Amino acid sequence: TDDQGKITFANQTILDWLGMTMDVYLANGGAEAIVAEDLAPTAEAFGRSFAAQRPHTDEFRIHHADGTVHHCLLAAVPRYRDDGSFAGYVGSFSDITERKQAEDNLRQYYDDLEVKVTFRNLQLEQELHALRQQAARAGAGAPQASTEDPA
Repeated sequence: TDDQGKITFANQTILDWLGMTMDVYLANGGAEAIVAEDLAPTAEAFGRSFAAQRPHTDEFRIHHADGTVHHCLLAAVPRYRDDGSFAGYVGSFSDITERKQAEDNLRQYYDDLEVKVTFRNLQLEQELHALRQQAARAGAGAPQASTEDPA
């Protein structure tokens, strides 16, 4: 960006990724590619970082040129002129779709495991209860040990 937050450059990779021309991308920073429900929180978070001139990272979804939705990571850092004045941001986008899918899969495996552990615990509790009942019945019919000294 420039020192006012206007996008001033995009490489060909991001243009191809979004299916945009440089003119379209520079006109609005590629905002129309961001999934609608992610746009406001993404813009607000960047605005806060920009105002504070601090490094910024964010994850959001975009509409890829192939029509699918991808997750991306934006990492941007402030840049400064030789005189120390704020010059804007330089940043990069990374496609983290596979990572997000792996996280979702891991979360699902964890949830499935929790259900299986809960079910197995119930089974073990039922088996323990049955064993205790069986032991109590067996103990009720067994001869009592004598407390007298045989000598």
